[in-house]
Amino acid sequence: PHGRALAFFFAAILCWGIGEFLWSYYDFVLGIDPFPTIADLFYVIAYPFFFLGFIQEFGFRDLKFAKMDKVLLFFTALIFLFAFVGEFYFGVYLAYSGEASLYENIFSIAYGVGDLIIIGTALLLILVVWEFRHGKVFIPWALFFLALVMVLLADIYFSIYEDFYENKIFPYFQIADSLWILSYIFFASAFFSFREIILDVQRDLRRKMRSLS
Repeated sequence: PHGRALAFFFAAILCWGIGEFLWSYYDFVLGIDPFPTIADLFYVIAYPFFFLGFIQEFGFRDLKFAKMDKVLLFFTALIFLFAFVGEFYFGVYLAYSGEASLYENIFSIAYGVGDLIIIGTALLLILVVWEFRHGKVFIPWALFFLALVMVLLADIYFSIYEDFYENKIFPYFQIADSLWILSYIFFASAFFSFREIILDVQRDLRRKMRSLS
């Protein structure tokens, strides 16, 4: 089950990678506005893959909010409530513009809805982090959670200062991009951590098989 969940996460990151490549190509090579383009399509379809990955991960585990520390649960829920309201207001409600084209409005709202999904799944991911807090997979899941937090911060920041970002005004442009870059670093670190754990398990299995033979 962990493997299937990671496969969905990999597909999501792959879509973001393709989107980043296309966005950079439109923006820096062709010198045209990359929004809306096919790059946005790859960005948006990554969100369902993240959602499917979390459904796969949570679907085979008996994770309960009651197991968490009540104070931690309260402040966590409070933070994510503010994040949810902020993203809905800036990323969905204010995303629609009567002056924008149909495709611009569709993608703008889709980004906001995708971030709402990320907020909900990041909240659930805390359960996984809490569940594995004394185990080997605590670090990779914690890194994965931090990556999602960086994505949300960057997207919310972009929603608030979109005009400044599009005009590449310092420091708005640099702050947003730095947060997105940090998210990719955390994602990469999480995947490398998972890889090390998988290799350790494989080595243990080989030793057990040799001892039995």
